[in-house]
Amino acid sequence: MYRYDQLVETLSSAIMMGSIAVGQKLPSIRECATLHNVSLNTVKTAYQILENKGLIFAKPQLGYYVAEELAAQIRPKSRISEFEKQDFNSKDIEDIIATVFQNRQNKDYIDLAIASPKGEEFYPAKTMKKALLKTLSARHLLDSTCTLPIYTEQLRQQIARRSLKLGMSISPEDIIITHGATEAMSLALQITTQPGDAVAVESPTFYNVYPLIKNARRRVIHIPTDMDIGIQLDALETAIREDDIKAVITIPSGHNPFGFVMPENKRQKLVALANQHKVAIIDDTIYAELQFGKKLIPNLQKYDQEGWVLSCGSFNKTIAPDFRIGWLEAGRFKDAAKRLKMSTNIAESKLYTETLGTFLENGSYDVHMRHLRRLYKDKRDQMILLIKQFFPSSAQIITPQCGFLVWVELPAQVNTLKLFYDALEHKVISMPGILCSGSSQYNNSLRLTICHSDEKQIIQGLHILGQLIQQQLDS
Repeated sequence: MYRYDQLVETLSSAIMMGSIAVGQKLPSIRECATLHNVSLNTVKTAYQILENKGLIFAKPQLGYYVAEELAAQIRPKSRISEFEKQDFNSKDIEDIIATVFQNRQNKDYIDLAIASPKGEEFYPAKTMKKALLKTLSARHLLDSTCTLPIYTEQLRQQIARRSLKLGMSISPEDIIITHGATEAMSLALQITTQPGDAVAVESPTFYNVYPLIKNARRRVIHIPTDMDIGIQLDALETAIREDDIKAVITIPSGHNPFGFVMPENKRQKLVALANQHKVAIIDDTIYAELQFGKKLIPNLQKYDQEGWVLSCGSFNKTIAPDFRIGWLEAGRFKDAAKRLKMSTNIAESKLYTETLGTFLENGSYDVHMRHLRRLYKDKRDQMILLIKQFFPSSAQIITPQCGFLVWVELPAQVNTLKLFYDALEHKVISMPGILCSGSSQYNNSLRLTICHSDEKQIIQGLHILGQLIQQQLDS
């Protein structure tokens, strides 16, 4: 086989498998030659063969691009027809999540799955720009581009101040700045448990909790969760006794995916249970300020007198997702948390942390959060009306009291994992309920997001989902 044949085979395989996306530009002839250690003539010949096959095409003065029609035709079809023959496991969950994120980057796809606000109306771009410029003007651009978590004084002070609105009384010195909420939860999990320990999670819960626990080599114990008031405390206490639970991961405010806000009396009982059995509670608070009620229900830390509650927060959902700034208040585990943070991911961006600190300090965040609460409540109501319009009348819609997720239970004969693959064929991304639990209990459930500004796309996506659901009901 000639070198150009080998290169053709390599590039063809990459195109067919989607590693090089439809419409994506290929490396220049010189770049490709360097990348594959071949001559320029070899690349030219290979590109000519690929062009003759219809896999790529040339744009004058611009280079070569993957052709749309033929590439789409020869790519392997999704495993829709084989789906019902396969057992569902954790690798399937990881594969689906990867598929969701990969297709979300394609502007041709309608994303109704990912809980990441998409649109200018969700972020305070103008005021954040002012805060960023103020930070830049106060220092040389290249002056210390990262900072130790323990020295981010302004931001930690503002987080402590804002926490008062949620009933938390914490010292700025006890707050650890992290690389988003996921790192905060990972730190909390590692300092409260050991490999092999049992960790209780709500069922269903945020899908990323499972790989987080798996990668830490802990065991998952599923606890039934009511759609309106949260984790079942009797079941949790039984699991604590029988499975020796060491930590509980919970989302009491804006639960993902149910969207409930746990009542105050139940929060008190949950914390009392943890204190009684000396079990850590890892409280994911990222949606806590997006409650739609007249007053904000306090975070769990308010009811904790013994330091068993660890609070994890982030600004990714409300201010600046690209900043990846989160925080952890670790209660009685604070010293261990600081040591672990310093030994694993020692610093965060000084530019970003100072910008966020300035933004929070000038009062802009309060204005922005009032705007977001009104916006998401309106979008929730609009989404529910559209679901009722396009979905079967038998669909049960769980009205969220916080955040931007809507949970839908469809008739029992509907399989939302199959719906996921069907919808992908129509360039619509959905979130099957099984991703949020890993069990067949939620095979007929669907998680949708309301955090996208393109209303036409939302309507089109829900219309397509409704048609595909009806096809399953009719078959």
